[in-house]
Amino acid sequence: MFDIPSRIRDIFNRKSIIRPILITSSRDPSQRTRTFINELSSVLPDSIKITRGKLSLEDLNYIILKYNMEKLIIIGEFKGNPGRIEIYNPIKNYDKPEKSYEFIINSVALRKELGINDKIRLKNIFVKQLSGYNEKELKYVKLFAEIFKIPFSNDNLKNNEAYFLIKSDLPVLDVLVFNNEGKNIGPNFRLKIKGDVI
Repeated sequence: MFDIPSRIRDIFNRKSIIRPILITSSRDPSQRTRTFINELSSVLPDSIKITRGKLSLEDLNYIILKYNMEKLIIIGEFKGNPGRIEIYNPIKNYDKPEKSYEFIINSVALRKELGINDKIRLKNIFVKQLSGYNEKELKYVKLFAEIFKIPFSNDNLKNNEAYFLIKSDLPVLDVLVFNNEGKNIGPNFRLKIKGDVI
């Protein structure tokens, strides 16, 4: 049976999230991809980030089952940049997890590129629902919210809260993050989903 590394056990022992999502990278990620993962996890309160190292997909499946996690998200890369987001569901026979969706990342703007040097850790984040979405666009936006466990809300934000503003130009979604003062805090990224949304 796979022995979970102590560095990962320690992370879970410090967390008290109910059914979190696990975020990690493909193997040997670039510094830019690692930074994107760090920034993405910092705006997802229901996420836990771990360093992939030599962990196989089978190992990751074991971890998400062991800690009753909802799903696994792997950030892959293309030519040294974040290149895709793969979403996996756990499989109970401890085999490889099942891939449910994949997004292609067309572009990324990290915080340093937005002129932000502060460390950010949010208590809550929401998806702002725009009135201009058509039926198909709303289906894509709801899928994004479901994958990342983010509720919809247009209420005023408190301190340490933020929202995702998602602009749709299907099949592409432009994703931006704003804090309670209306400041774009990143990371910003442009996604294209592979396949159809049911």
